[in-house]
Amino acid sequence: MKKLFSIFITIVALTIASDAMAQNWNSTFVQAYYGGGYDDFKINNNTADGNMMTVTLQHASSWKYGGNFFFINYTFAPEGFMNFFNEENTGSKSRIYSEWSPYLSLSKVTGKNVGFGPIADVSVEGSLNVGDGFRAGLGGVGLTFKTPMGTFLKLIGYYRKDNFNEATAQITGVWDIPVWKKGGVRFEGYFDLIPNEQGLGENGIHWGTDFLSQARVLFDVGRHTIFKNDTANKLEIGLDYYMHFNKLISTNAPQVAVRWSW
Repeated sequence: MKKLFSIFITIVALTIASDAMAQNWNSTFVQAYYGGGYDDFKINNNTADGNMMTVTLQHASSWKYGGNFFFINYTFAPEGFMNFFNEENTGSKSRIYSEWSPYLSLSKVTGKNVGFGPIADVSVEGSLNVGDGFRAGLGGVGLTFKTPMGTFLKLIGYYRKDNFNEATAQITGVWDIPVWKKGGVRFEGYFDLIPNEQGLGENGIHWGTDFLSQARVLFDVGRHTIFKNDTANKLEIGLDYYMHFNKLISTNAPQVAVRWSW
């Protein structure tokens, strides 16, 4: 646990350092969501009664040559987490998971517009994922699409290596789409697709095609209430849907969410 916190503090320090170098924008939020249906033993989202609460601290920012994205999840299971394959209760009621994903914009680095067709920018991407007993390193190329103002769409192709599975490819998509701008409703989320995932060793588990996604619809209730005249703060509520599918897992977990952004 101390090692995880040390990694998190290092990430924060690196992000703050990069922000100081010609920062363009930044966004930070705290979010809490709670739901049921959690039997996902592959990534430790498997609880005794299926219910789980997550509190997330997330930050994204840009600087002169690129940007940073990181988050840390604290998950809590009142009845405890199950072990691998959901065989017995571990007795543990909390877990921590974090990711740090810096990138370099080729347009910013070269001083030239490297976009083409529907692509607004090309980026060099990296990601460090750390959890309880888990670590993964990823590197690849990102494509940010040309979209209307207020909409974001990005697709990343990674080479991925973690301490449980063989090195493989991963495709990640991220989106943030305003559904009703005047009312403050938007649709955001991500997906991770691993075409063919194989565990390490002769007895490693063959997961097959692995698809993980989390999507949510958020309503900016703050603009109509406590933050009516405050553009620096945002209070949102919404519905979140977690899904994870492969040869051995079929998890669907609907949740309610509340988020404060600044």
